[in-house]
Amino acid sequence: MVYPIWVKINILMKDYNFSILLGLVAFFSCAGSDNTLVKPDVVTDKVNYDTDDPAIWFNEEAPEQSLVYGTDKENEGSVFAFDLEGKIVAQISGLNYPNNVDIAQDCYTLSGVKIDILVTVERPLNRVRIFSIPELVPIDNDGITVFEGEPEGAFRLPMGVALYQNQTDSSVYLFVSRKSGPTDGTYIWQYEINIDSNRRASLELVRKFGRFSGGDSEIEALMVDQELGYVYYSDEAYGVRKYFAQPEKGNKEIGSFGQSDFTEDREGIALWATKAGQGYVFVSNQAANTINVYNRRDNSYVGYLPLSAQETDGIEVINRSLNSTFPNGMLVIMSDDKTFQYYSLDKLEREIRR
Repeated sequence: MVYPIWVKINILMKDYNFSILLGLVAFFSCAGSDNTLVKPDVVTDKVNYDTDDPAIWFNEEAPEQSLVYGTDKENEGSVFAFDLEGKIVAQISGLNYPNNVDIAQDCYTLSGVKIDILVTVERPLNRVRIFSIPELVPIDNDGITVFEGEPEGAFRLPMGVALYQNQTDSSVYLFVSRKSGPTDGTYIWQYEINIDSNRRASLELVRKFGRFSGGDSEIEALMVDQELGYVYYSDEAYGVRKYFAQPEKGNKEIGSFGQSDFTEDREGIALWATKAGQGYVFVSNQAANTINVYNRRDNSYVGYLPLSAQETDGIEVINRSLNSTFPNGMLVIMSDDKTFQYYSLDKLEREIRR
């Protein structure tokens, strides 16, 4: 006997055959739509607790030996170094809730030796950590306090970090966001990083800026467009805000976008610079498991990438040739299965859905 579809579903419910029922529902709900996920080229080893944010170190002498650094966010957390095959090759452990991470290369020269640095935070301890890389050697005397003088609690808990290198005088700046903060335009603090002849780092506060929508939102993700001199950050319940990175250019917000293109929070931000002044800004649409794509020049919405990672927070892009898997660079994103995923940039542009 041939039953109409609603009768079949009713019979299945009576027999408690939920797996078949769910399969039918999934089939009909997906009919006519393109839900194909883009698969990663590499998935890293799992960390111990909770992946959060990646940063990429480019090996100038041997690009195929470049490294991805990623945070494992927990009270006894770590920063792990992964090779381009996703294998853990180094780590620094015992960090107290390291949130975001960023890297600056060729930024200091001491006694004729160039120093690259990695910056992360220890959120509950109200401090920033600075390491020389690739060796992950601490140069911060066990941490530097930030947001001094702010009220105790969430106003003092650092989360996001981003580094900016001034093209004129080679000074290096650190932007720091926090778990919560004021709505008076001083949410983000910018510090200059100085390193003395003994390889000891220190911070000098240079400005406070940044609007915040308030409420239950927060600001975590920051990203710098080094070439064009902008800093972006995710006001998670509102949108992405844009400012000049150079302090003397003022504290006025020069743009915002992404107010209507997200399911819930706006999370990680990364820049794919395709040509001089051109490219894309990627922003993680965490609740939708996608990456929203915006035009670098005018920040207009381009489309989205349906990637295989789940609940993505931190993301990072490098647009340099690394190896045969990533001949023109890669996107690195975190996934809530305790891994990071690598995607070749070669395939991403044609995968943008509109």
